[in-house]
Amino acid sequence: MSKEPKRPYSVMSGFGEAMGLAAEIVATTMVGAGLGWLAGRWLGFTLGFVLIGSLLGGAAGANRLYRVWKRKL
Repeated sequence: MSKEPKRPYSVMSGFGEAMGLAAEIVATTMVGAGLGWLAGRWLGFTLGFVLIGSLLGGAAGANRLYRVWKRKL
């Protein structure tokens, strides 16, 4: 039984993965800001909830980035 040889690491595959993670960080931040905006409109304090939502969304994206980085090590 022969194993398939591993494909050599490609710079472009690493670039694609990095771009995907960057897009995920932006998307989670935008979703957090959007949810904060909705909560702010509902409760009447828009700016505070947008900031809190953006921070929580950014933290979620950073958490995902950390988990991917840790798995690669």
